Amino acid sequence: MRACDVCGGNTGSTNLGFVSGHQRSFVGFRTTFRSYSSSDHIHNNELDKGSTEKFWTTDLMAKIHIHKRLQLIAFLPYQVNRRTQDDASIHLQGLGDATCIANSILLHTANPESKWTHLLQGGLGLKMPTGKWDALYNGNFVHYNMQLGTGSWDLMGLATYSISNELFSTIAEVNYKYNTPNKLDYRFGDRLNVNLTSFYTLKHKEFKFIPSLGLQYEYANPDFRSAIQEEMTGGFSLKSIAGLQSIRYPFNMGISGGMPLISQFSEGHVKPNLLITCQLIYFFSIKK
Repeated sequence: MRACDVCGGNTGSTNLGFVSGHQRSFVGFRTTFRSYSSSDHIHNNELDKGSTEKFWTTDLMAKIHIHKRLQLIAFLPYQVNRRTQDDASIHLQGLGDATCIANSILLHTANPESKWTHLLQGGLGLKMPTGKWDALYNGNFVHYNMQLGTGSWDLMGLATYSISNELFSTIAEVNYKYNTPNKLDYRFGDRLNVNLTSFYTLKHKEFKFIPSLGLQYEYANPDFRSAIQEEMTGGFSLKSIAGLQSIRYPFNMGISGGMPLISQFSEGHVKPNLLITCQLIYFFSIKK
């Protein structure tokens, strides 16, 4: 059974969205559900039947301000991966690959006359092979794309820009991940993720309700095994995202959903379906 190239342990998200601009430390949970469908196709001169992949990822995440311009961000995922093809299925669950990021505030300006605030942040991160990447299922090696982790140490660069006033805000997030080969010389293709989201804040007593609309673009380079490009890997997708958050300090709750507008993965044989994300965050301040 061959798995979808854009699924599994190589797809964790480090985007923070609305809370990326908050100048408070936080800890919280984020759960993401993703599903994909693949059609019948020929691979290596053999018929590979269609399948359905479903992935649940729950991140324990934290952002700690260690300096007025420096933050440490960490993600520790727990994953549930399931693939169904005809009457056969694969089910894996456990810890995924952890990520640590050092993020710096490069620019933070406020214009008292226009009441607009500009915030530019940049960061460097490291994804570590903490998830199992060589699992067997019924005695057979599970394809790399269905594993809980990648087995590789990967580097990432992040940039976030936001413009906001008391009611409106727009946030642009860019994340590029450079993947390295694992011990079996399998190298996932580098990944680019771009998010553009606009928010509007509604206030009611001590509560803030924040609806949002945005776009999410993902591009994946082809995978390589022993320096040979894997067939039917790589591609791109563009999703529309809508969400709602509620803030009553020190808590933030949010939910968002996304649907693909266009996609081209695995030469068109893999289609992304619904994307759902829920999060619960607790803000706190560190006394210095």
